Amino acid sequence: MQWCEQTRNDFRLGPQIDAQLEQRKFKLGVTFTHGEWRRMQRENPASLAAVGFRDDPTKGAAEELRLEMEGRPEWTPGRSMKPPRTRTRRP
Repeated sequence: MQWCEQTRNDFRLGPQIDAQLEQRKFKLGVTFTHGEWRRMQRENPASLAAVGFRDDPTKGAAEELRLEMEGRPEWTPGRSMKPPRTRTRRP
């Protein structure tokens, strides 16, 4: 067990920690072309359904689409509890 989980359990801080993390929600987003989204859907349809991808056959393969999800930090040692920096383009 990690020290942070041990502390959470020993001091019964679970509800307070979860409340703090809930207040730190942020948007996670990524932009790909419709062609790239379609390729990823063929390779792993369940994952793309989970992030909300729905193919629009009227869109060309070169047209871009940005998908966003809501996230929150995790209670993990050595990791920042701040939202990640946003990017305007994919890596």
